[in-house]
Amino acid sequence: MPAHFHADNWGGYLAAFRHHFQILGSTDPDRFPTSYATDAFTSVGHWVPYTVPDVWTHFSCHLHGAEKLKWNSVEGQVDLKFRYNFVEKRGEVKIVREMRQRCPRLLHEMESHPWQYPRLGHGEAGWVMRRLARRIERKYYGEWEPAERSGCRWSKRKNTRRHEKGDCEACQLGRCPWVRNMNTSGHHWRKGEDGYNIYNLERIEWVLLDENEHAFH
Repeated sequence: MPAHFHADNWGGYLAAFRHHFQILGSTDPDRFPTSYATDAFTSVGHWVPYTVPDVWTHFSCHLHGAEKLKWNSVEGQVDLKFRYNFVEKRGEVKIVREMRQRCPRLLHEMESHPWQYPRLGHGEAGWVMRRLARRIERKYYGEWEPAERSGCRWSKRKNTRRHEKGDCEACQLGRCPWVRNMNTSGHHWRKGEDGYNIYNLERIEWVLLDENEHAFH
């Protein structure tokens, strides 16, 4: 299965995952949503989506002669998902996709240039995994911390070209520049505080799955 993110970013994601998921302690696994409303024992687990916005990204397009066209963007977004796997008895994280951009079409060209996946800026894989780990900690571990705000994150970093809606995949999906991470579990709603059993606490092992479902600890 092809990956929906830039291959050069995988090493950064994995290192950041190993670092930031160490903060997660013990919790009741039954707090995580299941694929069925009542039966956790026959459920692998329900995937919960989460998007990290405001990611500092770098793009390039090779269809510009000898020199690649390069640009930066502060509107990068990375889609992830996570679950507790009740069969494997572990937490799982997957990188679903990175939002792509493309360069503006040249005046003499009839077709647009291809969409490009971004390379993450320095430290951005850490920002992505930190946000996800804190999200999981707040909602499923009972260790509340104020949500991180990212509004002024890029006061010193700017886009190197005007942000065009037609050349931004997130804009095409109607989710740029604002992303709403809403609970979409429906009837898979987590048991939350009411289901917190202090006699069922477990130190959950978390793994990062690649595009071929291989687990990395």
